[in-house]
Amino acid sequence: MKSKKIIFVVGGVMSGIGKGVAMSIMASLIKNRDYKVGLMKVDPYLNIDAGTMHPIEHGETFVLDDGLECDQDMGNYERFLDQSFNKNDYITSGYIYQSVFNKERALKYDGKCVEAIPHVVNEIQDFFIKSINDSDIDVQFIEIGGTIGDFQNILFYEAIRGMKNKMKFDVFVCAILPFPIPGHLGEMKTKPAQSAVRQLLSFGLTPDFILARAEKELDNKRINKLVNNFGLNKNSIFSVL
Repeated sequence: MKSKKIIFVVGGVMSGIGKGVAMSIMASLIKNRDYKVGLMKVDPYLNIDAGTMHPIEHGETFVLDDGLECDQDMGNYERFLDQSFNKNDYITSGYIYQSVFNKERALKYDGKCVEAIPHVVNEIQDFFIKSINDSDIDVQFIEIGGTIGDFQNILFYEAIRGMKNKMKFDVFVCAILPFPIPGHLGEMKTKPAQSAVRQLLSFGLTPDFILARAEKELDNKRINKLVNNFGLNKNSIFSVL
């Protein structure tokens, strides 16, 4: 690979769809081909880290080797890949805003009006880029917590859109979407996934890959709906049972 690859993993419709597990498996497959991989978790809440949150509210806190208290997903990443991560591999919206506020107080913005766009978005991009540049990885996976359409994720999506347009890295978006089979119908429905893709398109992003979470493999009828409605590549839609 001539340039580093960045793969953003997002989920649609509902939480708990398996973004972290899917990302860890993809990273493990790439690592087994002798490429160096990195994993990062983005949590959209305004806590600076996960250390102050009640475990019943958010689950147990996982502590990295450098002492950062973070989401337990980071522990899953470490177990899947058998490698350690550090503070460059985990951020929250609170961390980003704190960094922007600190720069504003230190007059780093030369007295300009500090705004979500471009300053917060630039801070997000800078964190992603610094984390990648400070490592020797070939492929960086970045999971965006929550779901497509969550209001608190909008600035992260804007950061991704900007990176896809201007970065020297190869930037991809992988969307993990549910394809339910309602018991009273017995038929797989694509509308939830279609709605999620439309939401993603509204942020200026098109999924490069779709992982379809369903009880059975997608048939050609369902795949063609996604292809025809959104111009996706048929070979970029994968069933994940």
